[in-house]
Amino acid sequence: MNVTEILRARAAEHPDRPALLDAAAGSALTYAQLDAASGRVAAALRARGLRPGETVLILHPVATELYVALIGALRAGLVPAIPPAGAGRDALARCARMQPPRAVLVGGIGWAALAAVPALRRAVRLSTVSTPFAYGVLPANAVATAAIEPRDDDDPAMLTFTSGSTGEPKALVRSHGVARAQVDALARALDLDGATSLCTMPIVLLAELAAGATCFLPGLDLRHPARVDGALLAERLRAHDVERIVASPALLANLASALRGRGDRLPALRTVASGGAPVMPPLADALRAVAPNARILAVYGSTEAEPIARLDAADVTPSDHAAMRAGAGLLAGTPCGPGAVAIVVRAAGSVIGPFDDDDDDVERHALAAGAVGEIVVCGPQVVPHYLDRAADATTKIRAGTRSWHRTGDLGYRDGDGRLWLVGRATATIDDGRGIVEPLRVECALAYLPGIARSAIAGCDGARILVVEPVAGQAVDERAIRAALAFVDLDRIVIAPVPVDPRHEAKVDYAGLQRLAGRYARAS
Repeated sequence: MNVTEILRARAAEHPDRPALLDAAAGSALTYAQLDAASGRVAAALRARGLRPGETVLILHPVATELYVALIGALRAGLVPAIPPAGAGRDALARCARMQPPRAVLVGGIGWAALAAVPALRRAVRLSTVSTPFAYGVLPANAVATAAIEPRDDDDPAMLTFTSGSTGEPKALVRSHGVARAQVDALARALDLDGATSLCTMPIVLLAELAAGATCFLPGLDLRHPARVDGALLAERLRAHDVERIVASPALLANLASALRGRGDRLPALRTVASGGAPVMPPLADALRAVAPNARILAVYGSTEAEPIARLDAADVTPSDHAAMRAGAGLLAGTPCGPGAVAIVVRAAGSVIGPFDDDDDDVERHALAAGAVGEIVVCGPQVVPHYLDRAADATTKIRAGTRSWHRTGDLGYRDGDGRLWLVGRATATIDDGRGIVEPLRVECALAYLPGIARSAIAGCDGARILVVEPVAGQAVDERAIRAALAFVDLDRIVIAPVPVDPRHEAKVDYAGLQRLAGRYARAS
């Protein structure tokens, strides 16, 4: 079934409810209007000669028109390709090489990106409005509409990319079956309903629409969440009675800081959810202070498998906080996906398997509570393979008819079955003094005042801690060393911690290693 069928069902149930609310344009699109407009887009794409299964690269700023075109492309059976946030010329060129697009949907600053990548000039040019340089897929006088293209569960729906925070970004294809499973699982994990919601990620927006929500577009550039004008965002959230936010930790920290600075609150918020990067406990406290009536949720997952676990900040106990301060890692919560989660032994970069016969072999080899290993997950919400199948050899475990995804994250289950994260496997320090898992350090230091972000790297036998202070605040090195009594540090460096461009909240460990290397050589 085509994933857009769930949106058609919502249009039939409540045609006059607003689906997309655009603050910049001062306009709203109802579910019935969204259904009709996406049908016109699908008809226009077919008239242009595009056929099911062909790829359309998205180089268009976020707006109502973008989502109408995106849903129209899905409706026509095309495969929208969404490049990483903030992708430059080299990244776009890699995207084009991985999967040469049949067409490019371009608008706004996307024109500059199109001009910068010669390989894209051969693609059919599409835009949401007619121009001399592109075919308009939303002409004002269009009346034709197209039926939803039938799609099987295994047919490709969307092409997306991992953040690349621990290496080169990888391209993966969500099938229509996986997309539907992720939409359903996110709806359950986030308790989605018909509220007005700020959502900043395409797959979450689809889940919101499937739940009958009104999706609020704030009219701000959200490509760099840590740099968004938090005060202006707060004003627009209040003006439009937004009740739910699903966003990266960087955007939420920005918003909370702006509200605290003005002594302001957003009492209308009922749910604030974050994911895409580790959600540190002090952020939950800051959000609770500025959104006193909201549930604060942290969702753990990845592009390949979302969601995996959910944590309600109200369920974190004083003993949990004490454990995180002492280096136990980050509490991620209770597994919440429709599949299974297991902790398995990791050794020399490989894990158990493959298994040819038995579906349950991975779970039989799972570690006991408290034992640290790699987190692996399977289920209908898990993307079974990457676009480049060669990457599957090190990221997938086959067990009978089941495919398990290796998250690359190390963690353990506690006695209550909750997941704790201790860090990326590739960023773990293993030297003559023992093992240091990075998230144990980052989480412990998150409790100290004045620290915006921290990360640890091993370089030439030295353990180098990089600390990024809150703007205008000093760092207390003695307090840091006291908080990290479980780590034998060699050097503390005060510098910005490199982060991924998508969420601006996940440590870029490759960049961190280069930074630590420069300081190690200079010492």
